[in-house]
Amino acid sequence: MHATLTAPSARRTRDRATLVCGIAGLASCMIVIMADFTTATIYERLGLFADTISAMAAGRGAMIMDTALLILVGGIVAIAFGLWRQRLPGWRWRAVIIALLAVAGIIAAIALFNEYGDGDVNDSWTFHYRLVYALGIIFTAVPLLAAHDLKPIDRRLWLGSYALGAAWFVAGPLMFTVPTGWDGLLERVAAGIMLLWLIGASIFLIRQPDGR
Repeated sequence: MHATLTAPSARRTRDRATLVCGIAGLASCMIVIMADFTTATIYERLGLFADTISAMAAGRGAMIMDTALLILVGGIVAIAFGLWRQRLPGWRWRAVIIALLAVAGIIAAIALFNEYGDGDVNDSWTFHYRLVYALGIIFTAVPLLAAHDLKPIDRRLWLGSYALGAAWFVAGPLMFTVPTGWDGLLERVAAGIMLLWLIGASIFLIRQPDGR
């Protein structure tokens, strides 16, 4: 009898934690999007095409963008924790969680180091771009590995995750080949792909407590 009475309460606790993780992830994505547009409007004017996110974070909008990126880091950690709570079997799901935590660590390093080759710190340009390269490689695995375990749950999630993974795989390398006047736009396309996956993962977690 005791086990019967306590089981529903424990279930509600687990669901509430998953819901909070999803809300935190979704909110962090919205905040970083608003921060980018706010910085472009207030400080950089119409710099969304020509100015990369890194350039804005190194300029007058550093406080806004760095804060938003750190909030995003917290949101990614929350998403990883929420996905971990789903307890899906297999090594791919665990790899997705580890990769998300690595992505969070890289973004935190980019925001906290706050150097973009402006000469303040020796070799800072190389350090920054090494982080960007690592981010590109590691995040590629996230949607592709997650898609495998999402297929039995919802075919739309499976297809969406694969599509975003393929789009990221194509858009990432292109960022380093486009003219300077357009690199900001392509970087935002790539960032948008990542945010779309994170938003999808957040909504997935938000809906879990309802069993849908």
